[in-house]
Amino acid sequence: IRDLRMSRGLGDVDKRQPYNLRFKYTSKSPQAINFADIASVPEMQEFYLSILNSSGSDFDQPVPNGSGWQSEESSVTLPNGKPTGVSLKKEHGIIVVRV
Repeated sequence: IRDLRMSRGLGDVDKRQPYNLRFKYTSKSPQAINFADIASVPEMQEFYLSILNSSGSDFDQPVPNGSGWQSEESSVTLPNGKPTGVSLKKEHGIIVVRV
């Protein structure tokens, strides 16, 4: 017989942990990084984007900055054929981008 009172507590711990989501995609040209509804992103939600440039040459990927977004960089260079990581995290209502 399983004691359900013991297993219930673990769910509460999981609810306090931020979700770390990883996404991979391949791009032949710069694509906008955006959410359909920034307000729907939970506070402290963190995303990791791995972008593989398949264009045949290096290109600069614009990084959002302003109107709910914050980044120290305006773009990140995506070298051809190599994945590049971009971190996104919602902190105090703003999506912070780190490259």
